[in-house]
Formats: sequence, C-alpha cells, structure tokens
Amino acid sequence: MADRLGLSSPWITYFKKIEALFEKDPEVAVDFDDETYTLKIYVDDQGKAEAIDALLPDALDFGNVEMTIQVIPANGADPRLELFRKAFEGNAAVVGIETVDVTVPLLGGNSYVLFAPEVVQYFNDDLSTYDGYETTLYQDIANELLSVGDSRIFFCTARAVEE
Repeated sequence: MADRLGLSSPWITYFKKIEALFEKDPEVAVDFDDETYTLKIYVDDQGKAEAIDALLPDALDFGNVEMTIQVIPANGADPRLELFRKAFEGNAAVVGIETVDVTVPLLGGNSYVLFAPEVVQYFNDDLSTYDGYETTLYQDIANELLSVGDSRIFFCTARAVEE
C-alpha cells in the first residue's frame, strides 16, 4: 500500500517541512542530498544563519538513517575570513582580502587573501642554495602554515603592477 500511495520517508518529510517553513523567505534556500542524507540550508544573512543554526539540531536519527543538518551562510559570512582580516590588519604583506560571488544564488563566493607580489627570503640552512636562504612567496608560506578548513578561502599573490 505504501508504494501505491508514495509515502515519504520521515527524513524526506522533515526536509519538506523545513522547505515549507522557509519557502517565502528570499534569503533562504533549502536542499537535500539523498546520497549523504544531508539537509542544507543556505542563508544569505549572517545573523539569520546563526539564529537558524541555533534553533535546529545538527543531526536527527531516524532509526536506520541519520540526517545531518547544515546551515550555510553566504557571501563572505565565513567567520574564518574575519579571522584572516584581523590577523593581517596592518600587515604590508597582505594587499587585500576579497570575495568574488559565484553564479549559484545563496551559495556565496570564493574569498581570497591577496599577498604582495614580492619574493620572500629567510635563512633556513638550505644546502641546495649558495647562501642557505629559502626563497618563496607569502602565499606559499600561508598555504603551508595557515588552516582554512573546508571553507572557500584561498591564498594567492596579487598581480604585480608595472610602474
């Protein structure tokens, strides 16, 4: 009888309830990944994202299926980006921190920490060089030392401006 009626599983019912609850909110989009049982809620406002995240559980157990719930803030709302802004404030090695929107609505964008286009050298007992100095770029050091987790923050070198 369930096949004939097309009854929904409880996790799909939960997804549809969340979808209905936010369907009239232009700052919220809801999606469900059938393969990983992940409910994703994309929110275009940081404060609203934090509120929704605080009000919903991180996961729900439906017996043989555990559904995870992710609230994803958009457009540079990644708190890690703010950490980079604070960490590099006043540091001449960083020439900017920018976010570029992608074409998918409410998905946000990629953020870039733009380092000065300069060669960095420091003594490192490098026996492969004549004087023992390591030669690299700021972006290479940042990629090695700093963690961005699973966020879409990238380290790069700004384009050199010819004078």
